[in-house]
Amino acid sequence: MLLKTVKNISLLISLLLLISACSDETDAPVPNDDTRNNSDVTAPSAPTNLMVNGAVQSRSVSITWDASTDNVAVAGYRILRNGSLLSETTQTNYTDTTVNESQRYRYQVIAFDAAQNTASNTLTVNTPADVAPLDNEPPSAPGNLRLSGTATTNSVSMVWNASTDNTGVTGYQVTRNNVVINQSTITATNYTDSSVNASATYRYQVSALDAAGNTALSNFIDVSTPQLMTAVNDAFNTPYQTTLNANLSINDNSSPNAPTTWLLITQASSGTVIVNSNGSFTYTPSTGFSGNVSFTYRMRDAQNNFSNTATVNITVQAQQTATACSDLYANNGGYTPVTTRTITSIPGITKPAKGVHYLDPNYGTCIVRVSDHVNDSNTIANRIVPDYSRRQVFNADQSQMLLLASDGFWHLYDATTYEHIRRVSLQGDSVEFQWHPTDPGLLYRMPFNGGRQIFLHDLADTSDNTFTEVANFTNVTSINGYPGVTNINTIWPGATRFLTGEEGAPSRDGRYWALMGMSNDFNTQYGIIVYDFQTDSIVGVYDYATDGNGIGGPNNLSMSPSGTHVVVLWNPPACDGQNDRPSDAGTLSNPCGTMAFNKDFTQATGIAINGEHGDTATDINGRDVYVGIEYQNRGAIEIIDLQTGNLVGEIETGVWEGAVHISGRALDKPGWAVISHYTGSTANVWYNQEVFLAKLDTSPVIVRLAKHQSNPADYWAQPHATISRDASKVVWGSNWGGAVLDIDTWMATVPVEALDRL
Repeated sequence: MLLKTVKNISLLISLLLLISACSDETDAPVPNDDTRNNSDVTAPSAPTNLMVNGAVQSRSVSITWDASTDNVAVAGYRILRNGSLLSETTQTNYTDTTVNESQRYRYQVIAFDAAQNTASNTLTVNTPADVAPLDNEPPSAPGNLRLSGTATTNSVSMVWNASTDNTGVTGYQVTRNNVVINQSTITATNYTDSSVNASATYRYQVSALDAAGNTALSNFIDVSTPQLMTAVNDAFNTPYQTTLNANLSINDNSSPNAPTTWLLITQASSGTVIVNSNGSFTYTPSTGFSGNVSFTYRMRDAQNNFSNTATVNITVQAQQTATACSDLYANNGGYTPVTTRTITSIPGITKPAKGVHYLDPNYGTCIVRVSDHVNDSNTIANRIVPDYSRRQVFNADQSQMLLLASDGFWHLYDATTYEHIRRVSLQGDSVEFQWHPTDPGLLYRMPFNGGRQIFLHDLADTSDNTFTEVANFTNVTSINGYPGVTNINTIWPGATRFLTGEEGAPSRDGRYWALMGMSNDFNTQYGIIVYDFQTDSIVGVYDYATDGNGIGGPNNLSMSPSGTHVVVLWNPPACDGQNDRPSDAGTLSNPCGTMAFNKDFTQATGIAINGEHGDTATDINGRDVYVGIEYQNRGAIEIIDLQTGNLVGEIETGVWEGAVHISGRALDKPGWAVISHYTGSTANVWYNQEVFLAKLDTSPVIVRLAKHQSNPADYWAQPHATISRDASKVVWGSNWGGAVLDIDTWMATVPVEALDRL
């Protein structure tokens, strides 16, 4: 009984000890068998300065605390989050990488010793929302920064290829000389800087930006704005002892600060130059002088800005040896131009022999037969003539002329003695040639039926093997509107033939050439170019497909005398209102009939609703004009200003019977053109079968030269009268009413001083 009582007492003591242990702090560990009898009952100090270490991240929380102390030793720390054990550590810091964004967490750090005595501290932490990863990747650089048009005195327009970015391009900034110039970021891939000055050079770059502020810089372009006004060097010719009247303003670029005034800077070394404020000038040679002189000038605008100084070279031709014509005029009381418009008959004159001069019975003009195709060359079967009215047959000093014969060759003649000098091989009859504007022994030519090259041909080599390539459209310095492109075949791969249609001419100084491009078989028409000899560049491109509403190629084209315009004749199509064409005048994007484009094809003026016979010329005031016949309204021979499209004057109206050819090649004698009329039957009009001059002004005066005496039953028997550069000579073809193809060349010599009095 006693033994049982002792056992019960022992069990009771054990139970009381267990209850006592359970009544301690809830975070105290239950002692194991090894520590149950441990005498250490002192807890460590609680961790102090419990705090977040660094910034709280959306997916990571780092905490730190000061070390606890203990009477024996701190064994470690337990880390709890929201009451759940995360880890134990002996360190005084911990990083929790299992948190989520936008959450609230309660951390408890419990210090414990070997006896499992504990003390703790707590910390509440709020995690932020996720932040997008940092974007360090810049956009791609804007590509191929380039001009989108010709720089002007007050604006520069540019375009570039769009950039790409991993998150998206937000826009672009344009820098000029390393300074951002657009006030706000732009999203377009083009920009026009309208804050530039004239005569300045700027460097442009474009930066692409993304939302993170990353940038990428384009290539740079250097752009020079044109001068506010530009004086252009020029050259003129004048016959011996003849006053030159010309205009400097035709080629010059005036200031927008009107009015612009032209000023003489240095006088000619021989003779007298008078420069008028409007740009017109006169040069009077010294008595007995011939040769070359020059003067300089510049311009001034209303704000007292000055242009560059330009030089004008003048060639005074040598005195011509007395000719049969001068003797005829002298022996018959001189020459008095006939300007009346009365009907006259065709005189019955026996066909003269070659070299025989006579005065026309109706008009008193000295006429001579230049050629005799039967005896001049044994290769000429039946004709030798000027090939077309719009071709200049005379060389620079008018000492020689080039005529086309039935043998398919060109033939060189002395323009004073009419001697047949030789047959010239230009590699075919369908070869476009143009005399050099200043060197009488040289001419420019293109390949047979057109090509991509221009050659300079030296006539001093009688073998005709001396010629030099002076232009190649597959290797130019630049092409306007196509940055970096130097080969026209990059734009039109199939364009191998370039030509005017055998009816056009370059500018008076030979600098600008307008040509139409087509395929080798002539079946595909591509467009028009303007080539600049001075810069070896293509300064204008007009694509029929993209610029001209898909129009086909024209019949012919020509540069204006000053080089500012390209005159293009479509026939067809006329401006007839059919197939979406205009019914009155063509436009830049919908051309038809006869058009005048500026040389970079940014503007166009409708000249006539159809493309009829005509030619470019210079009027009496020095303006570029088009002289042409219109058969749609009044049958008028019109003079039209190329710049405005306005009618300057009408030479004749009601020209319904027969047809006319027109030559405006008197480029050194502004204000005159020659017109030749032809018809298969007699027309009861004053101009019937006649060659006559017309003064190009508001009230045109005509000067009647001769009846051409040709039966135009064959194309080559049409007279195709053409005029010399100084208007003193006019040549045409005539069969003299005999066999249709028995055709020779005839010439009228006109004292130019008589024209000056009209």
